[in-house]
Amino acid sequence: MKKKLLLILLSVVGMSSAYADNYQDGDYIYTRNGKYKVTGENMIENGDFSNGGEGWTNGSGTELKVGTEATDTFLLRSTGGPKDGPYIYGQLGSAGNSTAVSKTNGLNWGNSIHKAVKVLDPGTYVVTYKVKVEDSNALWTSATINAGRWNNYENVFTNGDGDPTAITKSYADWWTYQPGVWTEVAYNMTITGEGDDNINIVIAGHAGGLISFADFGVYPVQEVGDTRIVQDAIDMVKYFVENPDFPNDQETLADVISGLEDILTNEYDASTVRSTLYSLV
Repeated sequence: MKKKLLLILLSVVGMSSAYADNYQDGDYIYTRNGKYKVTGENMIENGDFSNGGEGWTNGSGTELKVGTEATDTFLLRSTGGPKDGPYIYGQLGSAGNSTAVSKTNGLNWGNSIHKAVKVLDPGTYVVTYKVKVEDSNALWTSATINAGRWNNYENVFTNGDGDPTAITKSYADWWTYQPGVWTEVAYNMTITGEGDDNINIVIAGHAGGLISFADFGVYPVQEVGDTRIVQDAIDMVKYFVENPDFPNDQETLADVISGLEDILTNEYDASTVRSTLYSLV
């Protein structure tokens, strides 16, 4: 029974996503793979677009057009983003404030986002940004090219030169967005410094509808024990303690909860948390 409980917990956490503000040194970021402690500053300058499109380009290397006029590629709003901060948005794929971005045999770079971040020190990093959609056509994303088209393309990958089309290793996954809700996308990765020292974020080809972006970040991190697994374990064990259909082993289960709560209130590395869970659950 213990092992079955743990497998269930791990599968549930694997489907989780995280929502958070911009991160500072010592904060925690959750990805689909685990929990990570921020150990340095955001490596993307102007990741929140507080200075408009400064420091950002599209896929061709042209300065990203961000402004308040309808002729710009992306419009900028100084408030209304996550925690009422700035964000950019575009009426992609329609006759709104920017033109369609889905194009056969390549990206329509005029309506795309590309950011390459040079990593000087090998180690573990997390890439994170936030997305909000208002149209059902933009609810899903893809990190691959489908039938020669870049449809709802959002990719995070590494390479050696920052080329937006040269992918050494991709870390992106499929995402489904709930309309009207800011969703955080977060990926963890290990940089070796051997042809993978440029972290790239490329977004293009959204099929239609109003889509917004905010709070881009690349952070150096350290993996720590994932407390989501621990809290889920506590909740599940408490269910058996409080359920009259399981009258036996109440004292043993109470000891299990005590051990799990110790993990929850103290910071342990990932391997310690997992080994302790195996021993308790």
